[in-house]
Amino acid sequence: MRPIAVAPPADCIGTLPSADFSDAFAIDVRDATLDAPLAARRAFAEQPGWIVNLTALRNMLVRPFGLKIGADANLPNSRRIGIFPLISSTPERVVLGLDDAHLNFRIVVDVKAL
Repeated sequence: MRPIAVAPPADCIGTLPSADFSDAFAIDVRDATLDAPLAARRAFAEQPGWIVNLTALRNMLVRPFGLKIGADANLPNSRRIGIFPLISSTPERVVLGLDDAHLNFRIVVDVKAL
């Protein structure tokens, strides 16, 4: 199962109204029990070792510039998925993301029955 590029859903514009860039990908998953929170956890809860290592390197390099270096340690696990803060969650859509001095971003995970 390979992701395919699709047009970002029009109703996602409100998640980051002043966005300069957006893209979207879709995967056909045949699992009637899959909801958006579970899909997001499956996608982001555990990272491959190479991503963990690159993230650690990135955090070391940006620390002197005052940029965020990961999830807020005070944020409970119920308010994040992996390293990403949870902004909103419904069975159909999860919005993750954060705002920093140099970048505001959102990850939207949608699940739609076909």
